[in-house]
Amino acid sequence: MEYSVGSSASRVGQKEKGSSSSGAAAAYVDTDALNCSGCFVPLKPPIFLCEVGHLVCLPCRDIFEFAGIGDYRRCHGMERLVESVRVPCPYAAHGCTARQAGVL
Repeated sequence: MEYSVGSSASRVGQKEKGSSSSGAAAAYVDTDALNCSGCFVPLKPPIFLCEVGHLVCLPCRDIFEFAGIGDYRRCHGMERLVESVRVPCPYAAHGCTARQAGVL
């Protein structure tokens, strides 16, 4: 199954050869959707969600809470999603077949 979302899509979640994971599937995701709403850097755990739905990284959460902006709670579901993402190695163009976890 493949899904296409957004214009700057990249392939994520592809089942790797020899993987015993039964829940893996190929998908296309707009990688901007996995960026922090504060600093626009790719999210990595811990990830926080504000009361109106913005996802932010730990440094931005600390800045916003110090400034009295919003109430943030840990978003374990998004952390699990981000940790499950597998992307090609940056050196794939040179023949590397490794996949990195949770890095976009």
